[in-house]
Amino acid sequence: MDQNEWQKKDREQGQRRFQDGWFSGHPQEVVPIGLAGISGALKILKDGQAGAVKNVFRLDEREGVDRYKTNGGNVI
Repeated sequence: MDQNEWQKKDREQGQRRFQDGWFSGHPQEVVPIGLAGISGALKILKDGQAGAVKNVFRLDEREGVDRYKTNGGNVI
C-alpha cells in the first residue's frame, strides 16, 4: 500500500469515526457574570474543587455592557 492509499483509508476511517460520535469536545462550564467571575473561578481552582472542566468567560456578560453590535464583522 502506498502513502496515498494509506492516507485515503485513514481519512475515510476518521470521517466515519467523527460521524459515529467517537470525538467530543472538552467539557466546559460558562462562568457567570463574564470577566467579573474570574476571581471566583480561580478560587475554585485553587481549592481543588475544579474537575477536568474548561472555564469559559463570556465578555458580553459584563455588568453594564450590552451585547456587541456588529457592522460587517466589525464591533461598533
